[in-house]
Amino acid sequence: MTDLRAQSLTRPTNRLLADTSGDWREAASCAGVDPDLFFVPSADDGHEGTRGRRDRINAAKAICRQCPVVAECLKWAQETNDQFAILGNTTPEERALHRKSNRAAALRTTILDLNRRGLSIEQIAGQTNVSAETVMRHMRLARKSGEFDEVAR
Repeated sequence: MTDLRAQSLTRPTNRLLADTSGDWREAASCAGVDPDLFFVPSADDGHEGTRGRRDRINAAKAICRQCPVVAECLKWAQETNDQFAILGNTTPEERALHRKSNRAAALRTTILDLNRRGLSIEQIAGQTNVSAETVMRHMRLARKSGEFDEVAR
């Protein structure tokens, strides 16, 4: 029978680093750090006060800021859509906002491209599966920001 205590002494300290031979994670600054530091309860969880949560996030991010593979870690977090850990110097909430911002930017680019091709608001809405109001909002924002000076009607 296997001794469970012996197994626990030989397993990796950080669950994110299991089976990483030859992997970028071997060089991560968090390799020897207690992984619980990087798994912060959500803000509405109630397990930890706002100050305690913020302190844990700041402590984890301090380690991330010194990490030589922070870019690879962030890329991995985005590719795997991790929703639980502080990875690549970002919280799950920060990565979600970034994804939402990227989707909005991609939609605006598509809307402006279709508009340049001469499609009507209704046609653009149909092709992008959004409402005509959403199309008009993106066009107004584009005009305001100077992304697109001559928005066709």
